[in-house]
Amino acid sequence: TRRRKRKGGRKRGPRSMGRFPFVTVAEKYLSLCEGNQKPSTLKTKRRNLYMIHRDLQTLKEQGKIESTSPKKLTSEDIIHLVGLWRGRGVKEGSICKYISVLQCVLQYAKNTAIACAKIEFAPLMPEDDHSDLLGTLSKDEWAAIMQSAETTDFINWRLTLGYAMIVFALVTGARS
Repeated sequence: TRRRKRKGGRKRGPRSMGRFPFVTVAEKYLSLCEGNQKPSTLKTKRRNLYMIHRDLQTLKEQGKIESTSPKKLTSEDIIHLVGLWRGRGVKEGSICKYISVLQCVLQYAKNTAIACAKIEFAPLMPEDDHSDLLGTLSKDEWAAIMQSAETTDFINWRLTLGYAMIVFALVTGARS
């Protein structure tokens, strides 16, 4: 019998994740999220993860990181990635979002590189200032709300409760 000649690179082992291990793990993670998150959220996560993959590939080509595998990424690799984004002028809030998506994949791969980077390189890691959040109520605003609540007509309690639930859902960011 004749042996068939293989074309291409080396034969990969049974536990190999292929040429692009980051994409392999990211797709496995996203497939687990499919029943739990909306398709639009998954589409955004997928887009962000592929962008992160391209950036990791860039860093590997530049020799700044050794592997793009989520299982092998180190806290130093995370700092190089953040540095790449800052060098491109990406806003801190966006970097925080990318880090949170990356952290999900790394946690799925049982890697704690981001948590370690936040400890080892705290000054270099981005912090979201949450400036878009509403502030707390002042004492005068609180008193006005309480006074209004005390003068509410409780005869129509179900209607008042319905309004309150709608307002509560809106101010807490609840979605349909």
